[in-house]
Amino acid sequence: MLERYVASALESCRTVPGSVGEDVVDELLNAYEQPLFEEARQAVRETLAHRMADSGPCVRLADRRQALLDNRGLQSS
Repeated sequence: MLERYVASALESCRTVPGSVGEDVVDELLNAYEQPLFEEARQAVRETLAHRMADSGPCVRLADRRQALLDNRGLQSS
């Protein structure tokens, strides 16, 4: 779903109870097809691979968000 139906996957996050929120979904959709989006998608892939391998400390996507923004010279709102 992350590869073929990215926008649909993000839109479905809006309905997940306890999800990060619509502001993050909007932020990602606004960055779609831009380098920042690809960096975020790569972080998702790495995080999922890490979780699936079940090795080392648990890394959450929310923990990676600020680092991605910092790398791009952006600030979180």
